[in-house]
Amino acid sequence: MQKQKHVDLPDGIQQNVSLQSYTTWRVGGVAQYFVEPATLQDMLSYISWAKKARLPITVLGFGSNCLVADEGVKGLVIVTTKLNKMHALSCGVVAECGVSLAQLLQYTLQQGWGGLEWSAGIPSTIGGAVRGNAGAFGESISGRVVSVLAYTENGVQLCMGNCLQFAYRTSIFKHKLWVVLSVCLAFSPKPTQQIQQRIQECIAYRKRTQPQLPSAGSVFLQVQGVSAGYYIDKAQLKGVAVGGAMVSPEHANFIVNIGSATASNILQLIKLIRREVYRKFHIKLQTEISYIGGNVGGWRLPYTHKI
Repeated sequence: MQKQKHVDLPDGIQQNVSLQSYTTWRVGGVAQYFVEPATLQDMLSYISWAKKARLPITVLGFGSNCLVADEGVKGLVIVTTKLNKMHALSCGVVAECGVSLAQLLQYTLQQGWGGLEWSAGIPSTIGGAVRGNAGAFGESISGRVVSVLAYTENGVQLCMGNCLQFAYRTSIFKHKLWVVLSVCLAFSPKPTQQIQQRIQECIAYRKRTQPQLPSAGSVFLQVQGVSAGYYIDKAQLKGVAVGGAMVSPEHANFIVNIGSATASNILQLIKLIRREVYRKFHIKLQTEISYIGGNVGGWRLPYTHKI
């Protein structure tokens, strides 16, 4: 990838870093510039630097629910997983954007707070979960969000939960060039044994129904309340492969990397699935994942926060 000319790099920023190990699909090219900030202040400094250098910015958490192009990502890629500090409130917590749902769930369990059990086993940061309004079993993160500290076009702002335009698998962070910095969440007291039992049920369900090979979670959105996997299964696409990408035999709405997949393989398989489901059912499946990098239509998503 061609390097940016005449750009002075702040401490901590690396060039031409492969993103394969930073995504759950284990595919994708290199980041032109790459950094893992240790503090929110550092993150804001890197964002400021990139804006002054007129570079696009992409923010990654665990790199699930997204597909990074083989051609790589121009500009600055910020990985948030070192931003994992929390502090407690009376019946809630403020968590930095890189706090994992697993870390947050463990904390709420220790406090005897219920409301996050559905997230057990989901590989996401809280920043990415808020951006995509992650959810399962009829619940979602939006039900626990009080406010979000965000970087917006007007600088750092505190945004109350009722202004964040939460809906099924989306929020204002998918429609505006904003970045989640930290999240304030509220929970309710619940007997610890009930919390533990529900956590175990959720984990067992995911182990029973979801593949263990590298994937990005559900690829397509529901269709009027019906799982996209239902239509993919009925179209007899389980096990269909393009190169190293395959429709999971365990769960039709998962595409797995069977060992040698490229982002191009996955994208081709997504197109094949959409084409076949439309041909058989006249239903247009919409992807839940975000496309990052590359030079083809639909890939460029600067200033966004990915799970």
